[in-house]
Amino acid sequence: MKIGLVSESYYPAVGGYAEHLHNLAVTLRQRGHTVKIITTSYGEYADAPFNSPDIIRVGRSFNFHKNGSQSHLAYGWGMSKLLRNILARERFDVLHLHSPEQPMLNWLVLVNSDTVNVGTFHAMYDRSLPLGMARPLAAIPMSRLHARIAVSPAAQASVSHYFPEGEWHTVPNGVNVDRFAAGKPLPQFAGRPTILFVGNFVIRKGLVNLLEAFPLVQQAIPNVRLVAVGDGQLRKRYEKQLGMALGRDIIFTGRVPANQLPNYYASASVFCAPSTGRESFGIVLLEAMAAGLPIVASDIEGYRQVLATTGAAITVPPHDIKGLARGLITILQDPQAAAAMGAAGRAAVEQYRWANVATAVEKVYVEARQRFPATQPVMLGWRWLTKLAGKFRRAVVPVRADE
Repeated sequence: MKIGLVSESYYPAVGGYAEHLHNLAVTLRQRGHTVKIITTSYGEYADAPFNSPDIIRVGRSFNFHKNGSQSHLAYGWGMSKLLRNILARERFDVLHLHSPEQPMLNWLVLVNSDTVNVGTFHAMYDRSLPLGMARPLAAIPMSRLHARIAVSPAAQASVSHYFPEGEWHTVPNGVNVDRFAAGKPLPQFAGRPTILFVGNFVIRKGLVNLLEAFPLVQQAIPNVRLVAVGDGQLRKRYEKQLGMALGRDIIFTGRVPANQLPNYYASASVFCAPSTGRESFGIVLLEAMAAGLPIVASDIEGYRQVLATTGAAITVPPHDIKGLARGLITILQDPQAAAAMGAAGRAAVEQYRWANVATAVEKVYVEARQRFPATQPVMLGWRWLTKLAGKFRRAVVPVRADE
């Protein structure tokens, strides 16, 4: 099949979306498919290291803060016409849109598509005022999905609040198990027990709670060190808060190259994921499990669904500073228990290999191609809005699943 993966967020943007898109594209190509990525531009200089003939950039990215993290929105004149030309030229068998409930790129692709459309929903939120206000308009592109995937039950529940109709498939995020298992310890982090944090420096990732817990860990383990991999809008605030401890006991590495990230996991004694909520899954948990690290994580729904009964983690309520410190101390003071947790995580993560995830996604593609060209209503009481999409549609030709 010829597959178009569509997302507002891709490299050079960092985070779960970019990692998911990249690894899914690589795995699908290994399985014999032709895959191109349709995304936005972050500026010619920023895009350059990541561009290739398989990446199609449309419009420019506007970055803003939403749902406790960084989000991206495509904008630019003539995007709809440009997308029509791209879709006519490429003639994709399947368009796979990531977070199709979010404007603008996904919506424009959906209303201009004349092929099979599959949506994967990644986000978790309790309530979304913008989505609630926009759902009558969003019903038009959302009605054009032939299949819907959620990365977790938490992600499905979030979007189902606004678009309750239709069937769902649950296909989790994946991880390159072998790459993270093969990390090599970095010499600069040798000789001291090390706590690792990986993520954006934004509110919902909870780094501030880990920074508050760290002095309590130091009281029990004086030579402990904290390494925080990532960057973000709160970095300057954290640096000002830490003072002399920064660079000695607490190290901010900034963003690190993807090929170096496994080495940071290999250099750590324990991984900490102190997120406060609104996490639908937790790719960093998979990375830590693949690296064989014991985990201390917040007991939130998205993380709970990943860790469940794996035995790979100690979980504590979000914002529980003392509980976070106790969990870290427990692991750092008991090497045998830490090793057992690491081994349990390493066994549990096998199900998340990208080969398994891609197989599940392929099955959804086949089902969606069998449904083509039918579309589904997505919101009770608003079915009439889906008719408005008709003027955006060109002639469609049914395809067979065995083509």
